[in-house]
Parts: sequence; C-alpha cells; structure tokens
Amino acid sequence: MTLGLDPPKTEWTFDDVDELMAMNPGLRVELQGGGLLVMPPPDAEHQSIIVRLAVWLMANGYARRALRGVGVRTGPTTGRIPDLVVFRDEPAGSEIWFEPAQVLLAVEVISPSSES
Repeated sequence: MTLGLDPPKTEWTFDDVDELMAMNPGLRVELQGGGLLVMPPPDAEHQSIIVRLAVWLMANGYARRALRGVGVRTGPTTGRIPDLVVFRDEPAGSEIWFEPAQVLLAVEVISPSSES
C-alpha cells in the first residue's frame, strides 16, 4: 500500500535547494556532498559583527560588491553561505550560488554552530 508520498530525497542539488529556499523564505540551507545542512539564524552578537563589517566595506568602496546571504559553490554537490561575500566584480542577475573564482573575500564569523 502506498500513500502517494515521494520517497525521501537522498541526493540534493543546487536547484533543489533554490526551490526549497524559495518556498521557505528565511531558511538557511547549505549543501554538503548532496546532503542538506539547515543552519540556525545568527544570534544578535554575530549579526552585529556582520553589520559593522558590511558598513565598513560599504563606506570604503565595496557597496555594490559586498553581499550577505549568497552561496558559494565549493564542489559539485557542496556549497556554503558565508556571513558576508565580497565579489571581484559587481554581481548581476538573480543568481544565488556563485563560483569561487567570482569571490574576492568570504567572511564567516565563528560561532559554536560554525566552528567545525
């Protein structure tokens, strides 16, 4: 007997993650070897550090090249969402996942959930 449910997904793609995040705004999901990593939202101190750094970057000429909440592909089935990304050139379009060659600087503020 089947209930008409799809079997659980065992291998996730970047397109799958994009669709999942579109259906669940605010959800922070990274890929690790085709598996999902659901990330908790950053705490107030973490966010404060990111905002101060982003403001500094913007005040020093990186306003259109520094973004939060974008992903960087680190392999065919692996991608991370650093706290802040500075691009070599101004990113265009609606891209969510970028190639490492496009990135000048990726910032990850260390917290207990990201330490490993």
